[in-house]
Amino acid sequence: MATLNLLPDAAQLDLINLTIDHVTHEITATTATTAVEAPCPLCQEPSRRVHSRYKRQWADLPCCGQSVRWIVEVRRFRCQNPGCSRKIF
Repeated sequence: MATLNLLPDAAQLDLINLTIDHVTHEITATTATTAVEAPCPLCQEPSRRVHSRYKRQWADLPCCGQSVRWIVEVRRFRCQNPGCSRKIF
């Protein structure tokens, strides 16, 4: 059975900023992935060639009565296998 990873491995995240807004009662954690390579989901060929970066946001369960928001900057990689149909992942 294949596993589905929705979140990056916590060991490969850098905490960039953590803010607590006492007016809106919101905690915001900003992180960035640190992995230097990732395997293509189709062919499993590892790639170090970064195509682009983008930010994902999601809300988490409240903590201490404050809403929690995560912002994670992740990278898109290029598949280096010419025979693979997946070019960007």
